[in-house]
Amino acid sequence: MVTVPNMRTLQAMKNHENGEIALVEDTKRLYRYDQESGMWDRYNPEGGLKLSLLELNKTAIPQLPTLNEKEIEKGKQLLEEYMGAHPDDYYLLLSNGYKYYTFFIKDNILKEPIGKATIPEELLSCIPGEIKSIDLTGDGGAVEIWSGIDDTAYEFYFFKYGEGVIVCQQ
Repeated sequence: MVTVPNMRTLQAMKNHENGEIALVEDTKRLYRYDQESGMWDRYNPEGGLKLSLLELNKTAIPQLPTLNEKEIEKGKQLLEEYMGAHPDDYYLLLSNGYKYYTFFIKDNILKEPIGKATIPEELLSCIPGEIKSIDLTGDGGAVEIWSGIDDTAYEFYFFKYGEGVIVCQQ
């Protein structure tokens, strides 16, 4: 199986074998090469083996290169845009697979700022391993971050969490 960033890259590649399978990252779709037509056809695996998108990603993500500084900066911008579109005082970074969570509080709700770093800077410094991708989820309700940790891929989700916080009197 080959992994490519987009369909244009896949179509530009040469010397494919009949039945070769490719994962296109930006659409997260599988394609199979048909040598007779010379075309890549959308592929939905059938039979006894059924993979969820999570299982497929856990296989493909470790093969991706680690994000470079320019891509990390784009990721920070995406996080800022997400927080602008989903304003809240509380956010959560969660990975069920890695059994990890970090709670973020905007310092503007406190009497004094705690530090000078922004949430995106702190968030990305918290992610263990090598960051492989930073994207919005399909519904736009969270930012999905994939990281490779000891040759295993883990998904992390960053989302607003104000409704999960209950403030009580002592």
